[in-house]
Amino acid sequence: MLRSDHRELMCDGVLRPMERRAFDLLHYLLKHHGRVVAKEELLEQVWQRRCVTDSVIAQAVLKVRKSLSDVPGFDCPVQTVHRVGYRVVGEVRHRRVAPGLTGRGPALLAVLWPAPRLAHGLNLPPWLPGALAGFSVLSLQAHGVQPIDAERAASLHDDSVQARGLLRLADTKADGGDGPPVFVLEVELTAPGWRTGVSASAGSPFEAAWRAAGSAALALRLRQILLSTSPGEVERRWERLAALVGHPPPQMGACSQHLPALWCRSLVERGLDAEADILMEGAWRGDPRTPHESNEFRRRASRADASRLEGWSDLCLAVYEWTAGDPRRVAHLVDRALTHFDQATSTSLAVRAGAIAEHLMAAVGGDWAQPAWWRKLRDAPIVDGPAGIRRWHRLANLHRQIARDATSGLAFHRTSDAGSHVAPGCEGLQALLHALSGQMRHADGDLDTALSEWARAHDLAERSPWLIPRLLSRLALGDLAARLGDRARLDACLQGLEHLAIGGLPRWRAVNDWLQARRLRLNGQAPAAWALVDKALPVLSHCSLWFRDEAWLFAIDTAWQTRSRTALAALRDTIGGHARQHNRSIAAIALAADATLALLERDKPQACQLMLRAWQTAPSSSTKRQLAMAAATAMLWRRPPHAQALDQALSQAGAWLHRSSNGQRLNQLHRRPQSEFTAARPEHYRVAEPEADLGWLWAP
Repeated sequence: MLRSDHRELMCDGVLRPMERRAFDLLHYLLKHHGRVVAKEELLEQVWQRRCVTDSVIAQAVLKVRKSLSDVPGFDCPVQTVHRVGYRVVGEVRHRRVAPGLTGRGPALLAVLWPAPRLAHGLNLPPWLPGALAGFSVLSLQAHGVQPIDAERAASLHDDSVQARGLLRLADTKADGGDGPPVFVLEVELTAPGWRTGVSASAGSPFEAAWRAAGSAALALRLRQILLSTSPGEVERRWERLAALVGHPPPQMGACSQHLPALWCRSLVERGLDAEADILMEGAWRGDPRTPHESNEFRRRASRADASRLEGWSDLCLAVYEWTAGDPRRVAHLVDRALTHFDQATSTSLAVRAGAIAEHLMAAVGGDWAQPAWWRKLRDAPIVDGPAGIRRWHRLANLHRQIARDATSGLAFHRTSDAGSHVAPGCEGLQALLHALSGQMRHADGDLDTALSEWARAHDLAERSPWLIPRLLSRLALGDLAARLGDRARLDACLQGLEHLAIGGLPRWRAVNDWLQARRLRLNGQAPAAWALVDKALPVLSHCSLWFRDEAWLFAIDTAWQTRSRTALAALRDTIGGHARQHNRSIAAIALAADATLALLERDKPQACQLMLRAWQTAPSSSTKRQLAMAAATAMLWRRPPHAQALDQALSQAGAWLHRSSNGQRLNQLHRRPQSEFTAARPEHYRVAEPEADLGWLWAP
């Protein structure tokens, strides 16, 4: 449905974003369906004869097709007529839409909104209720809701929603306050078989009316989503729930990021499937009521003999605990949840459950025995179903590629690029996809693409109410920016952290401390940087997916710069606690820590030997590249470089050698003429530089 009055494209109840010129193009083609519209006509009518080329039209058509590309079973009606123009094929219906009929079925975004009553004893001008009623009408329209009069409400019969408002003053004296008055507008929304209430407070009755209108619009949209019975809308329910915050524009005042549990209870009418979606969405947003609601939902699912929904409640709790920064029970909850999906088929619920479980276990670095049903479902190609389900499926396969150190990042990058046109509600999930794509490109040594992917993940996460993508994509982006000496981008990441409304989370403080430490290292303040690294490690070290091996190397290098054996020994013990027998990366990092301790003890031969072993132990990854730089440094410090080994190390260092400041410095050292090396003993050589500059050169 293309709404020319609201300039909206709706597909199965999901709003599809579209640029202005692409919207105008589709609108014009639909108005003239049944015939071929020449390019010259489009240039004249849509672009008003601006100086544009035919390629501009082709790009606009491509954007139209992208907007419709994720709708299953629907082919884009815009066809190209070679060397002539474009036409729309299929049936097109033109009709005028009555005011208020912005939805389908019983859940209409229309409401009867009379003038609010004034609380007893509220001494306000008599004209105020009428003025508030008129202002409320404008506020509702701005929030995407069409107010209707009493006659229109009667014609809608059971579909009508009516509002009753009460304006009162907040009791600030009870709290010991003596500041300016606070107006509270309480609104009760009722329809046959349904009732809920919203309220808003502000220093002005008109601002309170604006906020109340935003909350009422959110309540009506939630009701529309949860009461919909269309198969397409049910499949996309979670996407539409995720798109609620921030839509429609403008932002709904001081609206909470959490989906209200009260609305969930009053609107879903005890429908477990609908409540499952809203519970999971609340978990991703970090709603503190999730544990209580999850346990209550599990009891209801057990009474209804809905085993999969019992597992779903455990999975929601696991998501919340990971979001809140407590990963200790995540693995246990995931294992318990997946036992309820033993006979799972290729349903969207099973795909989402398996993909979320895979993501959580990769995020916390846990070992788990993947159920046979999930391996079969994950390995099977998913070509049908909503775009969101296909993204979950793609996320699971990305985790598998990263876990196996697969080198198929380029193939995914093309897929990720093609899927970067994101519908509202999928921004958080797509941010995770781009973040993992950045991880793979980073492991391949393609730092430019990794930086681009993480920047894209950060931009998408900022448009999403999901907390973890917003926080950890900023960590990945700021960390790489610091390694490449991009101070401006690092400062932007730090400034953005200050504006996030999640300052109470331990993970927020840890990310902030880590990026501050990165900035201090760039400024040459290693002791202050180590103090922050030491504070952040207990939290970030459990973010396995986001706290990659290179972060451990930065911690080792920072501890080394303090010349504190106590700090290095404590860090070595921490690394040993994360080491696993099959994890070659952590084993290599432990060897690098041992080498640094040996260097601190001035046992340079032992340090050199341990660093070479670390480089040889590490699997092919970005860690191996950085350890190759350290090994090359060790060879330069201790003896005349063995040409073959040194060239191999420098070759494996890859992009780090050319992009990072220390890599450039190492390259310069390697190319110094032999006369610049002075002999300490006949068989050993060192670079004639101050002892303070001696280091492994794996971090800026």
